[in-house]
Amino acid sequence: MSLPRNWPPGFRYAPTSVYEDVSAHFFRHLLVSPDPASQNRIAPCIEERRVHPLLSIQKNEKPHPLAGQFGVFAQGKIPAGAELGEYAGIVSFGQRKEKRPFKGVHCWRVPFGQAVFHVASDEVANELAFINDFRGLQERPNVRTTWILHRGSYYFGFETIREIEPMEELLVDYGKTWATKWENA
Repeated sequence: MSLPRNWPPGFRYAPTSVYEDVSAHFFRHLLVSPDPASQNRIAPCIEERRVHPLLSIQKNEKPHPLAGQFGVFAQGKIPAGAELGEYAGIVSFGQRKEKRPFKGVHCWRVPFGQAVFHVASDEVANELAFINDFRGLQERPNVRTTWILHRGSYYFGFETIREIEPMEELLVDYGKTWATKWENA
């Protein structure tokens, strides 16, 4: 498998998540939609095991104040509501009330029902791990986290909030913990 252009050193590339502690089959069982019609929904990025084809990692001329020097940019116009793919990382499972230590920029704590999925992309990642927080770069984010429904199962990923222009950086809200770090920087 070839690495995406401008892939940062120190990260192992994976088009989809890897699972810690239990099998991927167990995780997929937890993330199944109760709606039988959802079996027919196809999310192209999930089906093809890739991120949106118009995304590219680029080195920022001015690094993000807290996140680093890489960002994800649109290589063409991307419509509002476009699913960008699965956020790949090492996935572990916990109880909703359980708190794990904050690992930094490349980590999401994702509630789903009574469970919490921890997706850490500080070692294993895909391009979506390099979407920066909007603070210090734009007034508001242009993408958001979402559960992408594909063939009856949910995948954690991103979608656009509004139309993205060519060469525009994709930016998300990292959440309350990140906002506090930003305010104290």
